[in-house]
Amino acid sequence: MADLQRTPLGDLMARIVGDVEVLGVGVREFTIEIWDTVLFSLSFVVAMLVIDPGLTLLALSPAPLAMILAHATGRWVARRTTRAREASADLTSAIQEHLAGIQRAAPLRPGHRVSRARSPSCRDGSPSAT
Repeated sequence: MADLQRTPLGDLMARIVGDVEVLGVGVREFTIEIWDTVLFSLSFVVAMLVIDPGLTLLALSPAPLAMILAHATGRWVARRTTRAREASADLTSAIQEHLAGIQRAAPLRPGHRVSRARSPSCRDGSPSAT
């Protein structure tokens, strides 16, 4: 929990948004793969085995190599996605810190005054900055 308190707000926001997006994409892809590709492929392999088992084994021999390549590509994509999320978190943190600095510096500007009129968004009666 202490690490969470030290992490900049922009970093946390970018991580949460990125995690939700990655989770949504992952669930959607998993569902599509299960119902579309796996079931169709299994029925296709069964039909091939019924017709010619030897030719089926020959046709499926490149499948392990394809699976290894797919796994390697997935790891590459995961690394790039992580780097993109980290860059997004850095940008969000920098923007949030910049905006917070502007908000803190606003009362120090020459000619800046605090009105005593209540703003429609201020219900507690505190003065609003104009």
